[in-house]
Amino acid sequence: MTFHLYKNHKQEGVSLMMAVLVLAAITAIVFSLATIVFIELRASRDLVRSEPNLYATLGVTEEALFQYKRYVNERSDGDNVTLMDVPSCFPSRNGICLIGNVRLELPTEKDGDPQPLDFDETPKLTTIFAGETQVFPLYSLNDYSLQYGLIRLQRVAVGNTGQLRISLRGIPKDPEAGETTTDYGNLSEGPPMSISTFFPDYQYELIVQNTDPVNNVQLNITSYAADGATAKGLPFIGKKVLKVVANYLGLTRTYTVYIPVP
Repeated sequence: MTFHLYKNHKQEGVSLMMAVLVLAAITAIVFSLATIVFIELRASRDLVRSEPNLYATLGVTEEALFQYKRYVNERSDGDNVTLMDVPSCFPSRNGICLIGNVRLELPTEKDGDPQPLDFDETPKLTTIFAGETQVFPLYSLNDYSLQYGLIRLQRVAVGNTGQLRISLRGIPKDPEAGETTTDYGNLSEGPPMSISTFFPDYQYELIVQNTDPVNNVQLNITSYAADGATAKGLPFIGKKVLKVVANYLGLTRTYTVYIPVP
């Protein structure tokens, strides 16, 4: 009699344990599904709020495209009158540009204005494709004043044994002086290479050649102004660049628009 009671208690304990395990599994599945649903709902909400940001940015981009392609404000009309100003939009409220309740702003001292950019961000990460030669301008158009005092180049360490050939071309203001080309040799993975030989009355181009016919190489370019200490990005030559930060219902998106020009 005692033996049968013990056996029944043992079976009840096993059944209770199984019930607890099944309940725990069901609870975990329910919470997992709830988490997935909440993530999808958040993503859908972000998508709905991203669309107005995108369309407002496209509106500003169309205006920029119209101006840049026709060189508005870049041609002298004798009165120096501003015919069109991409950074200013209408209507605005308290100095903040608004298009369809989308707030267009920048985290700079010029809040409220989409910003035409003259220089890229520094450091600049770029890919030099296999067998390719890239030329990076280090000058401003029609300007032979000293623009840069230091350029620092460093490979992204990924175990790539290929070589980058680095050279610097100098184009003098006086054509009779003749161009100069300085070969800085190969840049391998490891310590950065510094270039600081710049002179006034010259425009410079940084020439980077990937001599590896198979592997691409990632290069980090850090550039400094003429004083050699103030960070200054590489200039945009042959393109107009417009940066827009759009905010709609608390969702912020940053758009950078590249417009090629002759």
